Amino acid sequence: MPSLNAAHAADKWAIVSKGNISIKTHGLSLSALETEITDLESRECDAVRKRDTLMLMRLWSRDFTLQEKQDEIINSKNGLPNYISLTRMIETITILDNNTVSTSGFELFREIRADRKSNPEETRKYFHIWTRKNDLWKLTTKRAG
Repeated sequence: MPSLNAAHAADKWAIVSKGNISIKTHGLSLSALETEITDLESRECDAVRKRDTLMLMRLWSRDFTLQEKQDEIINSKNGLPNYISLTRMIETITILDNNTVSTSGFELFREIRADRKSNPEETRKYFHIWTRKNDLWKLTTKRAG
């Protein structure tokens, strides 16, 4: 994804790129908590794309909840999608309290089908809830679709 670091004059927002994610913000700097959450979002996005289950075990809570499209058949021992590309645009970071943060926006992805052919690039909205316990942030809920 190209790096976009320009402010929009009328609304005074900016797009800041960090690796495989971009963040829509109302300033060119993020708070320490926003920076920590966007770093976690980037690691999670990268781990999903790479199907890195060890990293996902570190980032997802034990009771991680995924709400996605229904009636999908999984033809793999690893139930994670098989992506050629996955990038994320964070449009909103909401700090609910010191231990709960939600992020939302959209993901651009290109998935490999079971027949090894790739689907065209798709876009979907997403919503995440991150919670902190014992000073560790974990992704507890993802709604995609």
